[in-house]
Amino acid sequence: SKVIAEWGFPPVLSKVLEGHHLNTFSLDEIEDPFFGKAVACIHLADNFCRRLGIGYREPDEGIILHSLPSTEFLGLTQERIDHLTTEIADAYEQEKTAFQ
Repeated sequence: SKVIAEWGFPPVLSKVLEGHHLNTFSLDEIEDPFFGKAVACIHLADNFCRRLGIGYREPDEGIILHSLPSTEFLGLTQERIDHLTTEIADAYEQEKTAFQ
């Protein structure tokens, strides 16, 4: 994307950010474990934000975080995802003035 190039991110980070929507490949196709985990983490983080409405107009309650390919790839259980959702929501509520 032009923004990524304009900000001068290193090529590997640019590739992770450009692929994190998993539109052009699946996590199972990634051979490099570091790259796979990075893409999965960014994919999951983006979906946490979408689910909670962080950076979006409204929360998207249709996103089932524990069934995402990134959740499975990272080996996270539904219990862990539920815990992380609560932690992220609480942290955002405490710090959201910094994001406005």
